Amino acid sequence: MWRARSSSTLKASVAMVLPLYGSCFGPIGLRARQAQVQARSRPACRNLKGVETFLQSLECARPLPGASYGLNLSEPEGGVSPMISLPTAPAARLAVAVVLAIGLCGAAVAPTRIPAPIRPALQTAVDLNLVLAVDASGSVDDERFELQKQGYVKAFLSERVLNAIKAGNEQAIAVTMVQWTGPTLQIVMAPWTIIRDARTAQIFAATVGASTRQIYGGGTSISGVIDYSVLLLNSSPFRAQRKVIDISGDGSNNLGRDVEVARNEAVKQGIRINGLPILSLEPDLDVYFRQSVIGGPGAFVVTARDYNVFADAIMRKLVAEISDAKPAWPIPKFAAK
Repeated sequence: MWRARSSSTLKASVAMVLPLYGSCFGPIGLRARQAQVQARSRPACRNLKGVETFLQSLECARPLPGASYGLNLSEPEGGVSPMISLPTAPAARLAVAVVLAIGLCGAAVAPTRIPAPIRPALQTAVDLNLVLAVDASGSVDDERFELQKQGYVKAFLSERVLNAIKAGNEQAIAVTMVQWTGPTLQIVMAPWTIIRDARTAQIFAATVGASTRQIYGGGTSISGVIDYSVLLLNSSPFRAQRKVIDISGDGSNNLGRDVEVARNEAVKQGIRINGLPILSLEPDLDVYFRQSVIGGPGAFVVTARDYNVFADAIMRKLVAEISDAKPAWPIPKFAAK
């Protein structure tokens, strides 16, 4: 529960920020860090973890004895949840700056630590880093979303896909799957997973099968999912010579920045973008994908006329992507049976 402290002033709020600034960036940084270690040695400050102890961690992170951040922790009668008092007006905004400053301090406050990036020499080598981007926009109802999902499950359980993986130099690929809609609406459905045999393929397929739809509507931003996928590829824990974004969807880009700009920026980073347009709503969507979405050497489109044949289309597409072999051109449009 948040309550405003009417007597707080802007000067007091500035005083909140300065100790944190000094502890993180100032000349007394080393002494402040040592004081934080001493503060954390108190019984109440040991083994802090979890979101529920975040407020207590603020108290334990004070760099110098007696330092005040303008935070007043108290416990109401009955031992319910703690309350925090914050300054009002401009002072309240500076109080938010305190939290941001704490975030910059990293381990000085936060109970969880972000691991350092893995050096390339220590990364596991794979033939391909692949991002599978599944459309969850408003035109995709739950049944259609499930058809996409099950199409990928079926593909990764197939011998054709597994044989394509085993034919590579490293005999392994790394895959992640995201669902996407608007410019900033993307959620990971399955985290980066290495697939090198039937067991690991089954693990990934099971993860995809158990995932649920978490976003609805929000427009169709192909440029947004391209940008998001680039971030995923650049943070992959696996080292690969080839990086591919595989986008499936039933509509053209209608929100966010220009899709061709996003596509071109990704290609400049050595990323290939392939497409699987579903023509149930836009019969010429495959033409749009070829002109504006796919990019990079060997990029291609596999088309499905509707969601009922998505599984067949994705099987063909995955085998081609994993094998780094462009399908025969022109690619047939899979028709409903």
